[in-house]
Amino acid sequence: MRPASAPPAGAVLDAVCRSVAQLAGAAPHPPRRIRMQDGQTTVEVEWPDPVHTALAPADDSPTADRESGAPESGQPDLLTYIRAPMVGTFYHASTPDAQPYVSVGDVVQPGQPVGVLEAMKMMSAITADTGGRVVEMVAPNAHPVEFDQQLIALEPVDVDTVDHS
Repeated sequence: MRPASAPPAGAVLDAVCRSVAQLAGAAPHPPRRIRMQDGQTTVEVEWPDPVHTALAPADDSPTADRESGAPESGQPDLLTYIRAPMVGTFYHASTPDAQPYVSVGDVVQPGQPVGVLEAMKMMSAITADTGGRVVEMVAPNAHPVEFDQQLIALEPVDVDTVDHS
């Protein structure tokens, strides 16, 4: 029997979920990983390190090509990929009846929203780390994705010289 002063079952977890959603929404970048636990209430939120990500050296080894999904033709892959920062469901638009954030052929700027990732009933905007022209929507709309999965393929373009009219 539960003591009279104890909150209803799940109320603590609901409150924690709301707090984590507010925290994630206020951050400049979506979290890389969120872990929650109901018994003894545990919350872990991990954000990607923007300095480490931006300064990571390129690895031209065949292993790196296979892991990144690049063709093994010996030609360097000039595409960059917007990747999932966490496990969830990737959506191309903010609502089912809205236009997608981006489509094949669009030029995106760094920091531009390109989709939404739903994880544990929380919606997080996915933004482009780098600019480029969208050449493929790798992850289908409204499908589950894994952490670091390729979502959108970009070819490099000088985003400052592209006509946006």
